[in-house]
Amino acid sequence: MPNSPNIAPPGHYMLFLINNAGVPSVARIISLKEGGGGHVNPNPNPGGGIQVGGTYSLVARFSGKCVDVDAGATANGTKIQQWTCNGSGAQRFRVQQAANGAFNLINVNSNKCIDVSDASAADGQKIHQWDCSGAANQAARFTGGTDGTFQVKFDHSGKCMDVAGTNPADGTLIHQWTCFGGAGNQEYYFRP
Repeated sequence: MPNSPNIAPPGHYMLFLINNAGVPSVARIISLKEGGGGHVNPNPNPGGGIQVGGTYSLVARFSGKCVDVDAGATANGTKIQQWTCNGSGAQRFRVQQAANGAFNLINVNSNKCIDVSDASAADGQKIHQWDCSGAANQAARFTGGTDGTFQVKFDHSGKCMDVAGTNPADGTLIHQWTCFGGAGNQEYYFRP
């Protein structure tokens, strides 16, 4: 515990810039070192900071493959999977402000939200797309990970978006799982 309540302990923090409407518009990872000397990494991932309204491909750190809506479908319940990056709309997601400082990831092809099926908090629960409803199983927070990546942590469960079984194959299901720091199958580069 710091000697002063005005000093943050060493570690990594996410710093948000607030626009005139009071909405977080840009996020950056900052690192505070023991004894001061903190610094802001102006480019925390290869695509820069995550911006509200920005569209991104989410690339799994361990496989280099993209988060993908199966076959580019637009129906509710379509599974979210890992697939070789191809630049299609099935692999592009818009970051939108959600309740309580969280964010939604909305597929640009279907205009549907990434959603944890049945609002379950269980490990292994599949992630699919669904009409955006404002529910907590569609709201996520981005936590800084390894090498400029981010974990996507769902508000309703506190669990992370995870490529099942650390399997690098195309078509591997993306589900939620207990968050583990440094797990490459839970860390994503947000590439514009």
